[in-house]
Amino acid sequence: MRTIVVGSRHVSTYDDLLDAVEEAQFTPSSITSSITRWGDKLAEKYAREHNLKIHRVKLRPILNAEYSRDFELIRNSDAMIILYSGMSHDTKHLFELAQEFHLTIFRWNVRLIS
Repeated sequence: MRTIVVGSRHVSTYDDLLDAVEEAQFTPSSITSSITRWGDKLAEKYAREHNLKIHRVKLRPILNAEYSRDFELIRNSDAMIILYSGMSHDTKHLFELAQEFHLTIFRWNVRLIS
């Protein structure tokens, strides 16, 4: 499945991602990435280590570019792995959008890291 990995800067270690992928009821066939520092970088590392294709979605220089990117991420994906602490508004927005578009979602609750 074409998969987005979503996490916030307050959470998300590579071990969290590996644990989440192992527990999910689906296997990523490719990774959709927004090229951000946290969850996406972890997902791209996973993709490289597992020889998966990476589809990168960049922010466009338009009003509400971040939300435009979120729709683009969702449109190019079948599934989402969410590394969730309950603190990130952006992560919550992507989660709600994925629900609206009926993506397969696996939610992995993570602890805060320092």
